This record gives sequence, C-alpha cells and structure tokens, in this order.
Amino acid sequence: MQTGEEKEERDFQPDNAAECSILPFSTIKKKIDFEKLRKEGRLLKNKYLILYILPQKQEMNIRAGFGIGKKIGKAFQRNKIRRVLKEILRKVSVPYAIDVFIIARPSVLRASFADIKKELEKSLEKFFLSA
Repeated sequence: MQTGEEKEERDFQPDNAAECSILPFSTIKKKIDFEKLRKEGRLLKNKYLILYILPQKQEMNIRAGFGIGKKIGKAFQRNKIRRVLKEILRKVSVPYAIDVFIIARPSVLRASFADIKKELEKSLEKFFLSA
C-alpha cells in the first residue's frame, strides 16, 4: 500500500522531464470552487467539452473539476472519460496556473484520446491568447 506522500509524488511527475512548463495537477472538490468557476470563469465550448477557465492568483498548479453526467453512459464509461481528461491535463503545457471545470458532452464517447487532446489544447490556446 502506498503512503500519501508516495502517491502525491507519483501524480505530480511529468512523463517528459524536458518539458519544464508542465505544472502540477490537482482536482477541485469543494462546491464553492465549482460555483466560483461557473460565475467568474470564461466559458469555452468545443465539440467534445464545455470548459470554464479561471486564472489562479495564489497557487502554481492546474486545478480541475469534472462534470460527467449520466447521459454520457454507465459508470465505467464516465470514469474512463475522467481518467482520460486527467491524463491530458497532466501532459498539456500551460503558461500559468488555472482552475478549469470540464463538462463532457455525449460526443466524447466516440472520440479518440488524440481528438480530445487536440480539442482541449485548442480551447486552452484560445483562452491564453485572449487573456
């Protein structure tokens, strides 16, 4: 069994050590954080996802929350989508820390990992260029 420190270290290690612009990743769990993102965050939509993005002022990491409704599929499908999105966020390169709330659309079930990653990166690029 892993201790909390070992698990935390493993989660924050990027696959490619050469990419130094990859920020640590954590999840949003508090209702107040989700509400703040929906009220103050910038809304971006693509064919697979709906994103609410808000720049952070204090911490230096990417914090993400996920909304994957029951219309998407059974529990194992929703969990798979959540795991895929977490992995994409761990690998994506962003210039500064953000909070992001990702809502999956039903079309995400038919998409490949590469398609979802491409759309998410395009949306993040759009956010950073306009910010």
